[in-house]
Amino acid sequence: MRKFKNVIKKIAVLGVICGMMAGSMLGNSTDAQAGVPTEVSTVNRVYNPKSGEHLYTIDENEVNVLCNSGWRNETIEGVYNELSWTVYNEANFANFYSGSVAVSRLWNKKTGEHLYTSDQGEIKNLVNSKYGWVNEGVIFWTSTQAEIDGSGKVHRLYNKAKGHHLYTLDQSEVNNLVSNYGWVEEYCPYYNSGF
Repeated sequence: MRKFKNVIKKIAVLGVICGMMAGSMLGNSTDAQAGVPTEVSTVNRVYNPKSGEHLYTIDENEVNVLCNSGWRNETIEGVYNELSWTVYNEANFANFYSGSVAVSRLWNKKTGEHLYTSDQGEIKNLVNSKYGWVNEGVIFWTSTQAEIDGSGKVHRLYNKAKGHHLYTLDQSEVNNLVSNYGWVEEYCPYYNSGF
């Protein structure tokens, strides 16, 4: 009987160890019950008051470096906080939602402008143009379907006079910029990834 109890204890310990190993291999990037990615980030909207440019990033280190260089984090300051764009920061998202896309960030080395797009044709055309665009790669994944998210459409605006793009979930901001400040709304298939 004693030998039997020792075997049972060893099996129980082995089971706990296997469970811990499986948990550490899976990490916290998926919901264990649903198998759905849960590793999300808020897109920080950072503003340069000198140039008027907005930069969007999920990288907290990038936000800190920019803010220490005179940029303002509009997400934290409440300018953009209520309308924060939540995205997935893992490629795994694409495996679960057919309407998901990888969003790449392009940088124009001549103007300093950034552009965010999932359109491979747009990326190719800009990078191959003479205008100085560099593809910085995929920065996050988001949805192209409102029914997954339900939290709002992301709008992409362009100001030709300034050469700047702006991304927002705020329809009143879109209306104001288009009506009063010469911005034009461009096609943008993204939706807030909802939480």
